[in-house]
Amino acid sequence: MTLKRFVLMLSFVFVNPVQGHEFSVQKLCMHMVHAALYGAGKLERLLERDLKLDKDLQKYPQLITFIEKYRCPAHLELAARQEILLLQAQDFQDIARLSCGLYLKGFEFDRIINAVYLHNVIKKHHLTCCMVPEKYVCKVGDFYKVVCQRLEIQRLLPKSLTLEEVKQLAVIAQETGYGDWHTGNIVRCHGKIAFIDTENLSFRIRAYCGIEVDFPEFTQFFNDLHDDDQYNCKFVFLCGLYACMQSFMKPDAKAWLADYLQTMFKEKKATYFSPVTMLYDTKLVLADIDFNKVTCEYVLYHLQKNPDYCPNIEDEKVLLNNQVIYDLIQKRYESKNIYLVTHQIQEDFFKTDDSNFARA
Repeated sequence: MTLKRFVLMLSFVFVNPVQGHEFSVQKLCMHMVHAALYGAGKLERLLERDLKLDKDLQKYPQLITFIEKYRCPAHLELAARQEILLLQAQDFQDIARLSCGLYLKGFEFDRIINAVYLHNVIKKHHLTCCMVPEKYVCKVGDFYKVVCQRLEIQRLLPKSLTLEEVKQLAVIAQETGYGDWHTGNIVRCHGKIAFIDTENLSFRIRAYCGIEVDFPEFTQFFNDLHDDDQYNCKFVFLCGLYACMQSFMKPDAKAWLADYLQTMFKEKKATYFSPVTMLYDTKLVLADIDFNKVTCEYVLYHLQKNPDYCPNIEDEKVLLNNQVIYDLIQKRYESKNIYLVTHQIQEDFFKTDDSNFARA
């Protein structure tokens, strides 16, 4: 091991201590051993070999392609594996925050898929005020999970969002349907607005309660909404942004968005009120990767590998429309005495009677 590599490893361990855990000489030694044994190229080849040796994974070509494209950088993944093993050996329960700069999220690949689409919208519309932290696939134990880049963040302050920032947030709201507008998910990072949470649920939330206080003329419109698809329109997306974030906007930014909403409501253009096909309802294809197939293959892979894996599919049309996956998941949920699907999903997607559905 070169002196430079040794110094880098020392600085890595001391500058990035495990949050809430005592410094471990054993951990330092493990980092040093990896630095000595593996160069960057060898680390990459080690993970490639790891992928090929997983025989269960070979059945799922789209999932393999996805993992290869969005795999965590090799040096970070191996550091994460080491740290998790060490913390588990020391009986630490909360191991989400890792000192290598990653945050362990879980099994939900939709976090990566939606982050990719947010990245693309930001790039397409030149939204220089916005960013999304990197999310990767990382093998933890026997399973592939999602990890997120840890950021140095600051909470939003009241009346701090500028006019330009709000205009760019409005573009994201209209283009993606993002609706999880709260200060735990929308934060500042290096001078930009960062979107922390990108799971599917973040694009389904429609939190516009209280907007009638500033816009009484909208009251009847929202009272008349009765179909889920009616909530998925650009006007409602922007109402959610206003309702949740108005107290964090500067006066001129709030006034601009209020005027924009009133103009949309008066003009009644179809593009403002027509249902928008949400990301998770479409056949998503990017760089030769069909994300819907990735979602299905990922669930199949983990159902077969992990007896405790119970995916949350209540709103996943992709999974519910795949009868093979649905049958497997139904058996898994039945074995754990868990209610599987809502009555609404039952009516919409299967058109069958209650007897065919797992219930507690």
